[in-house]
Amino acid sequence: MDIITMSETWLKNNPALLEYLTIPGYTIVFRNRESIKGGEVGAYTRDSKEFKHRKDIELLQPDLEHLWLEIPGRNKHSKALLGVFYRSERILTYSDWIERIEALLGHLTVEWDSLLILTGDMNIDMLQSRSPTTRQYQAVLDAFGFHQMIKQPTRIAKTSRTIIDHIVSSRPQRITHSDVIP
Repeated sequence: MDIITMSETWLKNNPALLEYLTIPGYTIVFRNRESIKGGEVGAYTRDSKEFKHRKDIELLQPDLEHLWLEIPGRNKHSKALLGVFYRSERILTYSDWIERIEALLGHLTVEWDSLLILTGDMNIDMLQSRSPTTRQYQAVLDAFGFHQMIKQPTRIAKTSRTIIDHIVSSRPQRITHSDVIP
């Protein structure tokens, strides 16, 4: 895999701890929080894969737990912008989160002219299509032309099955395959 994204890593900016998370042949990028236990996002990128950590995008909505990587392609139209998210009610209420994500996506769809991909644990169950939170989230995705690619449950418990981990694309025709690994 060229890029591996992670949500809810539960890491801190502890160099001694982060040293144990290296994978030979990969570069690690994390966005950790210090004040509240849990959460956080990260990505591993293959050393041979060029990328740029887009902290400027993260600063547009600093209250969101998100990390952005710009990945160059063969030409200016094949580049990609990859966002990694974790949505926690401990950080923002749902209404505050959806307001911020809508503002961020609005900005990015105007400023970015190529593939946009969002990954992460959104904690919004796409199987609950009648839920007000799911409907509002889906309306935001639809408004900006985004498509949720994952159609199978990503979290299976004894009494429930949910799709709370999402891969969302602005250009689904460019996604050749998506799946859930058991």
